[in-house]
Amino acid sequence: MSDLASMSNLRAGAVYGAARVPPTTARTWALELGESRPGGHPRYDITDVVMLIMMQRLTVDRSMAAAPAAIIVNALRPYLPDMIAKIDREWAEHKELRPGGPYAVIHGQPSQQDPIHWMAMVFADEVIKLQDDQFGMVPLILRLRPIIALSIHRLERVLSGEVEEWNDAAGDTLASLSRRALD
Repeated sequence: MSDLASMSNLRAGAVYGAARVPPTTARTWALELGESRPGGHPRYDITDVVMLIMMQRLTVDRSMAAAPAAIIVNALRPYLPDMIAKIDREWAEHKELRPGGPYAVIHGQPSQQDPIHWMAMVFADEVIKLQDDQFGMVPLILRLRPIIALSIHRLERVLSGEVEEWNDAAGDTLASLSRRALD
């Protein structure tokens, strides 16, 4: 089990280093990251790493435009802390990444309206029951378990000093390394 308490109140460099996302890129995504503090820099936690990696997966791996991807990722934020804690507990008990959900299922076009109209959180049994929508379109299904596990793993490596935090000098190096080499 990870020390999730040590994965809070973090500086930006730790979060961007774990996510392997340059801060300048992340700022263009309009994600609701960090917790503002009066008179100080925002502080971040493991939830922000999950959001950045999820955004990267949607925009890079799935070629989704940043605006709808940000709507999806921001809509998932309230669900993430409980999911992170649950997956971390399961990892501690089973010592392996178990199959299955949670899954975020996106029907149609994400919008600023209440996500209940276009997003559902489901688990393994329910994914099998998903059908095409009324227009014959297959919903976007995001498997959150591996993204959360990867986020925890990467942040542990940054906090242990095994991988550098993001800074201007390290940024070019981190950006040039492949994701597979760092996962």
